[in-house]
Amino acid sequence: MGEFHWQFRRTSTKPLLDLSAVPWSFAEQPSRPTIIFPTVVDTRSFGGALAQPLNRYYLFYAPHHSRAMGVATAPQPEGPWTPYAGNPLLRLEDVPGLRGHISSPEIVYRPDRPAEPFWLYFHGLALPRGGGQQTCLATSPDLLHWRLVSPDPILTATAEQTGDENTAAYVRVFRHRDWWYGLYKAEKAHGLARSRDGIAWEHWPHNPVIRPEAQAQEYDRIRHTAILLEGDTLQILYSTLTKPDLSREEIKRASLPLHGADWREWGPLRRHGVVLAPEVLWEAGDVRDPFLLVQDEALYLYYVGGHEQAIGLAKARR
Repeated sequence: MGEFHWQFRRTSTKPLLDLSAVPWSFAEQPSRPTIIFPTVVDTRSFGGALAQPLNRYYLFYAPHHSRAMGVATAPQPEGPWTPYAGNPLLRLEDVPGLRGHISSPEIVYRPDRPAEPFWLYFHGLALPRGGGQQTCLATSPDLLHWRLVSPDPILTATAEQTGDENTAAYVRVFRHRDWWYGLYKAEKAHGLARSRDGIAWEHWPHNPVIRPEAQAQEYDRIRHTAILLEGDTLQILYSTLTKPDLSREEIKRASLPLHGADWREWGPLRRHGVVLAPEVLWEAGDVRDPFLLVQDEALYLYYVGGHEQAIGLAKARR
């Protein structure tokens, strides 16, 4: 199979999900309904590990400032997406080591852990105060009922480890050469960590991996990322503000070569420009929070638009 062309076209001018998918957030105080960080899995890729799926595809999401997360299901990548009647899935009060909110669901399938093969990485504000945003882990037998691996965050970072600030949040996880890797958001930049078991992590000595560069029309921060491993190259989609007045956000692509067993020799990072810019009315000059799903010859790009008001979808082919 050939490489993707990275030329995305929207599947619809309307979003897949909007704020009606987060009803619990309207009742919270303070009430700040948003929807962010889509993560999609195809249950057929689990080899029968999920005995009775609600539908073929699951889309996990969360509000930005809420105390819970949710999921929707669909028969195909384009939808129609139906929020799970039992939402929300996991609540802040279930996580003793976090405060304020929980968000950024990232799903990893672990066939080596057959009793609970579905792993959920997510973040919140760490205790005590001043500890930044850090990443926790829960596991599940069915993608709906979750058990904490630890009451405290399992992926944490100091400013020295990130090359930015003391935060390790919004992680995207991939497997490469017998290691688990996590590309995570510090504050303005993104760093890399690795783990043998997905629980105990060490940080890349050259962090950060990517930070905003004004000469590339990137301002304020690298917000959130999507990843796709192609051989020994990590493709990174990232959203960033592209005007000095911070009025417009776009999704761009970069690539990081992972050649060799010594990760200290990886790189350098290359930028490849914009892959999705805001165009339709509901996006309101803002697209962010990418996620990539590969299905045969198609590459689906889920994203958030309208300043965290809805989730949309675009598609590319090989």
